[in-house]
Amino acid sequence: NKEMKSSIDANKDVTKALQRDWEIRLEISESQLSMLKSKLDSALHDAKKSWEKSQRQSEELKKYENKFTTAIEKLKKTEDNLQREKREKEQFINGLNSNQREIFELRSNYEK
Repeated sequence: NKEMKSSIDANKDVTKALQRDWEIRLEISESQLSMLKSKLDSALHDAKKSWEKSQRQSEELKKYENKFTTAIEKLKKTEDNLQREKREKEQFINGLNSNQREIFELRSNYEK
């Protein structure tokens, strides 16, 4: 009877020790999970901020892209206008040269 009681007490002690061991392990696991959750929350927050910053930069780049596109279109129109004006001036100068040649020929013929 004493042996049985001793055995039962020993089993209770072992059970309590195992239970306490698992409680400690559970506390450690919960602590690690809490710390990991905190780190993940922080990383998620940082990633969200980074993404938002990236979105703002993307919107800014689109604005600048639109401004540059507009400026390039204006420059192209200006270049086209300058080319047209250059052709018109060349035609005008060619016309003047032609008129001067005719005047020179007429003067030469008149003086003869």
